[in-house]
Amino acid sequence: MIWRNELCSFCVTAFCVLAVTARADEKEATEAVRNAGGTVRHTDATGKEKRVSLHLTNKEVTDEVLVHVAAIPNVAWLNLSGTKITDAGLANIANMKTLTRLHLELTDVGDAGLAHLRGLENLEYLNLYGTQVTDVGLAKLKGLKKLKKVYVWRTSVTPAGAETFAKTVPGLDVNIGIHIRPVTTISAQSSYHPRYQADRAVDGNTSPTHSWVSGKYGGGTTQDPKDTWWAINFGNAVKLKGVKIIGDQRTIIPLLKNFQIQASDGKTWQTIHEVKDARAKTTTTLFEKVVETRGIRILVLATDLPSDGMVRICELRPITPNGSESTVQDLEMN
Repeated sequence: MIWRNELCSFCVTAFCVLAVTARADEKEATEAVRNAGGTVRHTDATGKEKRVSLHLTNKEVTDEVLVHVAAIPNVAWLNLSGTKITDAGLANIANMKTLTRLHLELTDVGDAGLAHLRGLENLEYLNLYGTQVTDVGLAKLKGLKKLKKVYVWRTSVTPAGAETFAKTVPGLDVNIGIHIRPVTTISAQSSYHPRYQADRAVDGNTSPTHSWVSGKYGGGTTQDPKDTWWAINFGNAVKLKGVKIIGDQRTIIPLLKNFQIQASDGKTWQTIHEVKDARAKTTTTLFEKVVETRGIRILVLATDLPSDGMVRICELRPITPNGSESTVQDLEMN
């Protein structure tokens, strides 16, 4: 009887030690992720599921950080968009069975990396926009039966490959976005920094770190500023009711008050709406009537540049004829 009591006491002690050790490991891993510029938050009121985001950091996030991410239990959402992770690095998250949502957009991940995701049995959402993935890589995920939505816009996945993969899971939506030959994909007068290229204004991410930033004074000087513009050309005619322009919300960034919204017939640009004296950094503009256009351009005249001489667009969202807000990736050609 005595040995049984001692055994029970030993088991309880061992369990407590393991629990304390696990909490210490989680705390250390969480601290490492935060030191890398990431965030760790709870997704619901229960405090059990966690959301780990590394896409907003100004630091370079590489494969080494994923070792710490994998040590955090009950991670349901993981956002790695725009980071420097590689195919090999994804091996670190191969056993994160609690993942339901994974963002890998705007990374160099390719077919080899997707092989490491085959064990994520609870995955429902996967964003592969702007990656190196092809039909071959997508096919490696056919065993993930809980998938509901996969984004493969601006990858090498073909419409046929997307359709074949969609059939592997009932109700699965494989979104290939605008899979057309564009006249000019996305263009801008200039970029303030290579990191802030024009396509950042339509990548689905509203963070300032994923925005387009113009050259200072449109490439001119304080005394001789130039007109500044950002444009997207769809390639085919698209019907739009309006656009929503999301600016940099930080208080230190000056407000863009005056600009023109222009439409294109594929050859020339024509102003269809003028925004004057805007009082918010997010502007929703509805046109007088539905416009059929091959592109949208935001033009800021030299006399209307913000006080620091730079124009910032975090995200442009098309508004479809039925009045609903869309992303450029989801925009359907009418």
